[in-house]
Amino acid sequence: MYWLLFKKIILQKEKDLELAAKIGQSLLEQNHELQTKNEFLEEALNASNDMVVQLRHDLHIRSNLLRFYTDYDIDSDAYIP
Repeated sequence: MYWLLFKKIILQKEKDLELAAKIGQSLLEQNHELQTKNEFLEEALNASNDMVVQLRHDLHIRSNLLRFYTDYDIDSDAYIP
């Protein structure tokens, strides 16, 4: 009689252990997927940041060039020979 109860407890523990193993495996797979997505997003963010830096530099250069030509045009209009 005790051995039936003992066997039932052992079987339940085995089921619990199998469930825990499945949950653990699922969590490992999800973790791997999230790490992969995170790496991709970090690379995309770095590329975007690099592009922002380059675009700011280009804007600065073009603003200076525009300012130069605007100042030159104003100065040439003011010059009367």
